[in-house]
Amino acid sequence: MDDGKHSDLVPVYKGESRPDVLQFTATNLHAGLPYRFSIKAKNENGLSEASEISEFFSCRLPRNLETPVYVSSS
Repeated sequence: MDDGKHSDLVPVYKGESRPDVLQFTATNLHAGLPYRFSIKAKNENGLSEASEISEFFSCRLPRNLETPVYVSSS
């Protein structure tokens, strides 16, 4: 993962001792920045090549949403 400013990717989670963990939640992200992620896998055959880089934007949770109003249906 990078810092949202296209710096070098750095490891943020190494699950070598926790093969049961199949997800990771990145924390301390700043809204509006494009964070880049890449993953590698390790098994008895060794370490894989890095995946293609994926980019995601961090967003704020929506607030002050109005209750939906039924309009019509057919």
